[in-house]
Amino acid sequence: MVWGTFSVVHILSLILAVLINVAIYFVLKRRGRAFQTVVLLLLTGFGLFDIIWNLVKWNSPLEYLPLHLCTMFALMMPILVLTKSEMLGNLALLWCFGSCFALVFNGAVASAEITDPVVLCYYFTHVFDIGIPLIMLKLKMFKKNPRCIFSTLMITFICYSFAHLMNLVINHYTLVNEIVDWKGELVTVNYMYTLAPINSLMEFFYNLCPIPYLYGLLFMPIILGYLAVLYLPQIVKEIKESIRHYHLNKRRKYFFINRKVFVK
Repeated sequence: MVWGTFSVVHILSLILAVLINVAIYFVLKRRGRAFQTVVLLLLTGFGLFDIIWNLVKWNSPLEYLPLHLCTMFALMMPILVLTKSEMLGNLALLWCFGSCFALVFNGAVASAEITDPVVLCYYFTHVFDIGIPLIMLKLKMFKKNPRCIFSTLMITFICYSFAHLMNLVINHYTLVNEIVDWKGELVTVNYMYTLAPINSLMEFFYNLCPIPYLYGLLFMPIILGYLAVLYLPQIVKEIKESIRHYHLNKRRKYFFINRKVFVK
């Protein structure tokens, strides 16, 4: 049975992804922090296994380096679980949105059978890439902090730019040295899809700006919109706190001025 995109099987798999992560949350909810950390750390193993399996299985390591956003995310995840870093946690809240996008628009593996190891690795890697940061947030392992927006955007931009640079370097190297893959075809890479789109949404932006690398930057309004919604409660709270402190300081200043006048 083919996985497909927005087929009955695909939609059911998306529902299952939600149920899996919700179930994990409720299992961990009443457990101690050490137990929660161990379980989440074990779940990060799916992403690491996927990276290693692809590097070994296809005998074409240049095509399966961990330079996609989801594989970079998989490498970062154990560090996040162990350190519970606020900066990495807030970065993960953006990157898990990318993993959700990859799971919904699954064009890269949509034509494969659902029992194919490629699909299973892809599916569970993305399911836990989405779930682990949200579960950690819900379990209060880190806090949402709007002050991390800048670092989140900068790290993402650097990773995107680095992936594009590696695309150019690797493709030039394979062309000059005539490096072929397991099918005997010239190895070409498109990490983080900076060179060309692979689904309808990417194609929409590519049609607006048909320039490799630059077209991906058109996703920025979507990213900013997502971050605005994500941090809206914290931003509103900070604005209210700032206004409250401003009026409090103003009253204190007025009180001390009047006190000095009274003393005189």
